Amino acid sequence: MPPNDPTMLGAKDWGFPVPIAHGPGRLAEIGQRCVKMGSSDPLVVTDRGSHDLPFIAQLQSSLLEAGLKTALHSDISPSPVDGEIGAGRADFLAGGHDAIIATGGGSAMDGGKAICLTARHGRCPRDVPRRGRCGALSESGSRTGRTAEVGYIYTSSAT
Repeated sequence: MPPNDPTMLGAKDWGFPVPIAHGPGRLAEIGQRCVKMGSSDPLVVTDRGSHDLPFIAQLQSSLLEAGLKTALHSDISPSPVDGEIGAGRADFLAGGHDAIIATGGGSAMDGGKAICLTARHGRCPRDVPRRGRCGALSESGSRTGRTAEVGYIYTSSAT
């Protein structure tokens, strides 16, 4: 494909490592994609910096227009830490959510994947098996691998 190919930025679908719908305008499809996957109450996970951006409201509108319930978890820092993942897991479980939509940037993608894994395995982030599977969605197609980077905060009990 030549570098100036106008179709390069068009809509594309991939199936590996997880289903990915990439390209302009694809965010409007998210509600119907969730319905097709059997989700009725996804938790949207994003970072603090993306919380108030227009695409988050557009995403939530698409979900509501498809007849889905949804909530937003945006307490994810630029370098997610275990406490943030634990809080997201608590939101996921308390809300009875059945899916996670992670969007906004790499930290939100990592946070969403880690929340999914900890909610699925019922453990704190530190204790999740090294191998697990959890899908991720991204309008840019970035950070859709199977791994997540999460920092751990250790406190000293020494006096």
